[in-house]
Amino acid sequence: MATIINTKLGVNRGKPRVWIEGDKLAREGIKIGSTYNVEINKDGCVLSVCDGGVFKVSRRKARTERSVDKPLIEVKDLRLEEIFAETPELRVCVTKNKITIKARAMYEKRSIRVSEIKRKIANGLPLKTVSVFHGGGVMDRALHDGLAKSSVLSKVGLCVERESAYIDSSIRNNAELFDADSIIMQSSLEDLDLHSSCGQYDALFAGINCTDHSVAGKAKKAAKLGGVAERGDSGTQIFYLLNLIAKVNAPMIVLECVTQFANSVSATLLRGVLGDLGYCVQEREFAGNDSGALENRKRWVMVALDQSLFELMRFDLDDVKASKMKPECVGDILDEVALDDPSWKSYEYLKEKELRDIAAGKGFRRQLVDNLSDKIPCITREYQKVRSTDPMVQHPKNKDLTRLLSVEEHARAKTAPIQIVAGNSKAIAHQILGQSVIFNTFFDIGSNIGFELNKAFCNDLAKVA
Repeated sequence: MATIINTKLGVNRGKPRVWIEGDKLAREGIKIGSTYNVEINKDGCVLSVCDGGVFKVSRRKARTERSVDKPLIEVKDLRLEEIFAETPELRVCVTKNKITIKARAMYEKRSIRVSEIKRKIANGLPLKTVSVFHGGGVMDRALHDGLAKSSVLSKVGLCVERESAYIDSSIRNNAELFDADSIIMQSSLEDLDLHSSCGQYDALFAGINCTDHSVAGKAKKAAKLGGVAERGDSGTQIFYLLNLIAKVNAPMIVLECVTQFANSVSATLLRGVLGDLGYCVQEREFAGNDSGALENRKRWVMVALDQSLFELMRFDLDDVKASKMKPECVGDILDEVALDDPSWKSYEYLKEKELRDIAAGKGFRRQLVDNLSDKIPCITREYQKVRSTDPMVQHPKNKDLTRLLSVEEHARAKTAPIQIVAGNSKAIAHQILGQSVIFNTFFDIGSNIGFELNKAFCNDLAKVA
């Protein structure tokens, strides 16, 4: 038999102590008057019950006539304070004739995750990251490039993405993200084999599935599910994501989603569990125009740092500033397209749909831009399907004609390197870009994190300058 007690290191008259009492001891045969010895080492404390021991199990007097006296053990030793200085949360395991006192596993893992990142930064070794909902790797590439700008090396240790075409694209176009030790898993998050793929990682990056949280996604789900919008795949993904976060034990986490996610049940759960796991959580909304992009995509971003790492780094998400200015107008990123090019079309069915939506009192409208427009509305994942609310370029001479943005223009609107979607069909390229992030935003976040890491841990001051 065994009895596990999660407790804390206490203090009595200036000395650290561990207090154990009650039927939990009696259950394992440790009785009032039994003697025991105490052995203290760097990992914790072991109490061995034996005849002729140095210490004696005390008596906890009954409080009422009907109660019975309980066995009591009180361990006092100044060395306990040194051993458990960073991990005051203790795990006491009571078995027959033996009690083991150690730091709780969660807190041991916290200590390991910070010491490892210190070692790597100080020695110029690459950080090992986890990428969840990897897509075509736009967010990861931006963060890795930003870290590299601040002389922090990184490689993807574990990549999780269920779409084969997206993984193939990232392997092909983001070769610098991976090395021979990278584990790439084409899998849904819920099907991930955590036992075989998880180890100690330094950072976790994830673009949370936004289907259930976007305005359109919420409306669609609510219609299908009787007003409840957070029951679909992305509504349950937060459970599997938190499970993975706990397993990989990374001291740094960067998450992003649509701004509506911040007010969701999933976000509330996320904040609570990350707090329990010892993270300092920061959140901020970023708009594409403020990050140097013409596409004014707005995203919620969370950066969670291990509490002790945060105290050393003092990274502040609100301090992230744009490293590039937004182009003045859409014409600055458009290709030269002949006035009679076949890409210019009338799209009569879109005009008719807009009229029907207006007549029905719906808010859906076509979103047209031209050379002089100062921004581009959000470009979605299914852009190639030519839907009524996706932004389109208006013909400079004939207002009845419009066209889709090219893949190259789409990438420029997001400040993403065009090479990141090279070799894909138009549909796949637009999907990868349409569900990704403003590249500059995450480049700047990565750069700021890298700078603060170097400032905290790097021995080479020239890298921090």
